[in-house]
Amino acid sequence: MVNYDQENIITNELATEIKVGMLSLQEGKDGVSPFKIISARPQSTNQRCDDYNYMIMNAVNGLNNVFCVSIAFDGLSTETEFIRTNLIAFMKGSSNVVAMTDLLLNCAFAVITKLQKKLLRSS
Repeated sequence: MVNYDQENIITNELATEIKVGMLSLQEGKDGVSPFKIISARPQSTNQRCDDYNYMIMNAVNGLNNVFCVSIAFDGLSTETEFIRTNLIAFMKGSSNVVAMTDLLLNCAFAVITKLQKKLLRSS
């Protein structure tokens, strides 16, 4: 993508991936999506970003009757250390949030592809 700023040409590279933070509601109304996107982060392919992961994990802290019970990553995740650390903390009882890999990788890609198409149409 090229932007023009007066006499200077500024080149911006598009991110190769976007990490999306999404909430899944357990009780919802008919006709209303149970999924809410709460954040998105452009990144390079398979970039590790533990700060972002912890931010997502703690995004609902302080909200009444809202809890983060699990956080999942794709099966090709570079966040294996984050997953392992948080899974062990959950098993030891020092965390209420379980971290895991999502074995339904194709479903995640299908949702992301639809979101990308929607975003491109709206811009």
